[in-house]
Amino acid sequence: VFSHISNLGILSPMQMNSSMQFLDASFCFNLPTSFVNDAYLYSLKEYYDVDFVMAAHWMISLDCLKKVGFFSSVFPHYGEDNNLVDRFRYWGYRVGISTKTKVVHDREYREMPVEKKIYMLYINALIASCNINSSLKEAFLKAFKFILKLSFLSIKTLSISWLLYVLKYFVALPNILSARVLFKKIQ
Repeated sequence: VFSHISNLGILSPMQMNSSMQFLDASFCFNLPTSFVNDAYLYSLKEYYDVDFVMAAHWMISLDCLKKVGFFSSVFPHYGEDNNLVDRFRYWGYRVGISTKTKVVHDREYREMPVEKKIYMLYINALIASCNINSSLKEAFLKAFKFILKLSFLSIKTLSISWLLYVLKYFVALPNILSARVLFKKIQ
């Protein structure tokens, strides 16, 4: 697929659950409408562009990685794949899935505990702040919304973890600003 799709940066196989009977639940969230329509009509194409795909089984050319850079150290766990997709898009690369290959993403969907929801809002603030496709003002306004959401969720659930994540976010700001500059220059 890499050879005949222009500007392809990231390619993912179909990510299946451990039984190989169903698509991974989180993988499904990012499938385009055209994929769903084609699947319903039994006419899947070999390749589909997607807005995002989890990094569990990416195929990336070395040339692309050299131009765009690797995972950012701003992200502790989660969000690093969102950030890399944003940077691939910034440099004009496409992100897609191949229907000709399947892999197992061995995890099952679970209800997310409140503390993890709060953590993921912090991660979303980092993702928004580091997105070089947005102006600095837009990026920080989006991040601020996530910080507010995590604060309200923490207060609503009587958790004090919001303070920890707000502090971590402000401590990360110098690294976020450096990363935004660095990833616009890598080539």
